[in-house]
Amino acid sequence: MPVLTLENDESGKTELWYVVDAEPGATLIHGVNRPVTKVELRQRIEDGTILEVCNRIPARPGDVHLIEAGTLHSVGAGVTLAEIQQNANTTYRVYDYGRLGRDGKPRDLQIDRALDVLHFAPTPSLVLPPPQDFFAEYTVRQLFACDFFTVDHIALDGRIHLFTGRTTFHSLLLLEGILELEYASGKEILEKGDSFFVPAGLGPYWLRGHGKLLLTMV
Repeated sequence: MPVLTLENDESGKTELWYVVDAEPGATLIHGVNRPVTKVELRQRIEDGTILEVCNRIPARPGDVHLIEAGTLHSVGAGVTLAEIQQNANTTYRVYDYGRLGRDGKPRDLQIDRALDVLHFAPTPSLVLPPPQDFFAEYTVRQLFACDFFTVDHIALDGRIHLFTGRTTFHSLLLLEGILELEYASGKEILEKGDSFFVPAGLGPYWLRGHGKLLLTMV
């Protein structure tokens, strides 16, 4: 159960989760289910009862969850999700479900560091805006925008024109369908599950076909 936060001049790691697929009954852990104290949480980590105060929520395809830096979180079995995150690499683990590393020993936990930065109260759910459906061949819903990234959900039924300038790149993840991606020097075919990186400075490009995708920008 990683908690991502300040270290090595990093300001934490905010994430956005988009549930692509989930088995019936699959769950996610998102924060705590009631206010807790630092003392209580340390005790529960030590005696193995931390799951009793974790906020366990159902994992349903199409659901979106904001994981702010400092939030307890974990992905349960049977869940496939897209994780868009702030550019940071620090992970603090406070519980590991009894798993062992390759050396046969329990993996390291970073309890003290995590407890210095954790949120000890439940975190609010993300409220999504309605889709922008006034376009003839596609609808766009902005899932989230912050200083670190912007994520849009696009449902395409025809063609869309996009552009990358010098200051940003695009990351495309195809959720459904088959799309043709065309740019000045060539074409690509994207199928479900494909991820495509559109570099900064490419300029105009086009997507054609029928499908759904996530578009991430920084």
